[in-house]
Amino acid sequence: MKTIILSGGGSGGHVTPLLSVLKEIKFRQYKNKVIEIVYIGRKHGIERSIFEQQVDTYFGIAAGKWRRYFSVKNLLTLFIIFQAVIQSLKLLYPYRKSALLFHTGGYVALAPSIAAFMLNIPVYIHEQTSRAGLANRISALFAHKIFISFKNSRKYFSAHKTSWIGYPISKFFYSSSKTQRAIEENGQSYLGRVRTKKPLLLITGGGNGSAFINELVIRNLDALTKKYFVLHQVGRAHLDKFMAYSSDSYLAVGLVSPIEWVYLLRKAAVVIARSGAGTVSECIYLNKKVLFIPLEIAQRKEQYYNALEAKQYIRCLIASEKEVRKKSLPELITQLLDIYAKTKYSYQTRSSARKPAASVTYDDFRMKLTTAASKIVHILFADLDNDLPVKKHSAPNRGRKRIQKQSTSNTATAASSRSFKKYSARDSSKPRRQYSSRDDSRRNESYRFAPVSQRTAAPKPAEPTAQHHNTSPKAQPAKLTAKLDNIKYVDNPFRKTLKSPKKKVTKTS
Repeated sequence: MKTIILSGGGSGGHVTPLLSVLKEIKFRQYKNKVIEIVYIGRKHGIERSIFEQQVDTYFGIAAGKWRRYFSVKNLLTLFIIFQAVIQSLKLLYPYRKSALLFHTGGYVALAPSIAAFMLNIPVYIHEQTSRAGLANRISALFAHKIFISFKNSRKYFSAHKTSWIGYPISKFFYSSSKTQRAIEENGQSYLGRVRTKKPLLLITGGGNGSAFINELVIRNLDALTKKYFVLHQVGRAHLDKFMAYSSDSYLAVGLVSPIEWVYLLRKAAVVIARSGAGTVSECIYLNKKVLFIPLEIAQRKEQYYNALEAKQYIRCLIASEKEVRKKSLPELITQLLDIYAKTKYSYQTRSSARKPAASVTYDDFRMKLTTAASKIVHILFADLDNDLPVKKHSAPNRGRKRIQKQSTSNTATAASSRSFKKYSARDSSKPRRQYSSRDDSRRNESYRFAPVSQRTAAPKPAEPTAQHHNTSPKAQPAKLTAKLDNIKYVDNPFRKTLKSPKKKVTKTS
């Protein structure tokens, strides 16, 4: 049985694309093929609560997060990573002959990818952000293929391994009928309150919430609720605190399910959010009015560069945490709406984008978001069908294929004619005749195309006779020299004549 091993986690940003890929894998499973799906994650992480019931087998391992500043805890992290590699080797060993590993990054996926490389299991990775994470950069050293969400991420990986596929968003974005049907089956009570006359203002700080955005909303809550119905995703850890602020124009929720998130994002008039890769891609797909507040402590300012990617395709406003402290949220929303109103042309059409031919248009980027999950799964299935784990990849042999030696008993009957490019098999005991460009025997067709067993010595060329030459061969050179002496040579009129250099004239006193 062939196996697809999934890994990744640590935050919701690494889990969400994996969920889209998992649904596509289940959708594409053929009736005559049985594929086992295994997930490797943390023992008590967010990925366990999401994937444990959706995969065939879930394995929990230790996971250590490397801190990018000096800390004594990094010494403990090295020991935890070594322990996680040993655990992953034991878990992946039974699947080493017919499996592949696909992960979306995060410190959880580093140990399984190292173990898969040691067991000769192909590793496939997907980078969501515009700035590659540490785990993916390490895994890329021994990865078989690398998928990226944004074109600017290509510079962090090897060119021949990397493919710009896009971010795998949820399938519920593609069709509104599927979304509405799923919402009715799984509907929550607070969705009924969203259907109000006021426009919806959707505020989110990510799956775990944002303490900075939460405090910002409390300070500007009265001004926001006058014009909007505010739906605020605060995170499960902060839900009890914000339930006290509930009113007819404000509702706090802990964590919104993927189905409900699609519905709310479509209904939202304005969105205030962090600029994670998933949020940016979904807002680009729906062409929303967004106020991005990038996380300052994010590694290598990845959220800021994610927001810059969104600015190429949709009308949005990027405000740092320092700018947000100086201005109020209503002022920033007004500034966002002014940008939206001043934009004369829409970004949705190819002709109005006013971009160079080499750049990617909004429609092209939107198509990548739609087909990302299906392309990833198509590549995974194709490599499983080719028995990729068993084969060792090597450089292609561009030389001439060796001709197998036939037995001496079949040499006479199996030998074929010799042509210019094709060479027949012959007995290795007989030396091969050497030919040169000046050999007269090559001009003799009867000898050239004769079977090897019937070939004889090449006929010698006939000696010149008196019919061909009036004089003997010894007198011929003297005759030729006499003719050459009588030839008159005429100068070419088109030949350029060389001008003699002018002599310098010295004046005498």
